[in-house]
Amino acid sequence: MKKTILLLCLGFVSCALSAQTHIPASKSFVGIWRLTDGMIHGSNRTTGMFTVNNPDGTFYLFTTSGTDSTFASILQYGTYKLTSDSTCTEQIVKHNSNPSMDGSNFLIKFRFIDENTMISQWKLGDFPYISEKWSRVQ
Repeated sequence: MKKTILLLCLGFVSCALSAQTHIPASKSFVGIWRLTDGMIHGSNRTTGMFTVNNPDGTFYLFTTSGTDSTFASILQYGTYKLTSDSTCTEQIVKHNSNPSMDGSNFLIKFRFIDENTMISQWKLGDFPYISEKWSRVQ
């Protein structure tokens, strides 16, 4: 009886551990990324904006503020689907500062400079593409 319980416990623990994905260790689009303002203003300074691209195709964008980044707020969340090795479609489920964007779809172009730096481009309406530089959070 003890062996059966022990085997069940070991099986449960091993299943739980194997299901975990360590996002920061990813070398793909999946991961935690911090916006670097270098592409927009040419300065390479970091911002308090982060995006988390989960392995299950969900994402959320959040900002931090305060002198030591103690306050965080989710700006938007939704789903993404990789459509090639350099494009994805993003659907915003909820945009907390602009509710008119709820349900919006975006085509995002991206390319990796290296495994920890990504340039993305997205377009809003008739405006030109907006380029952003993102650095993976280690």
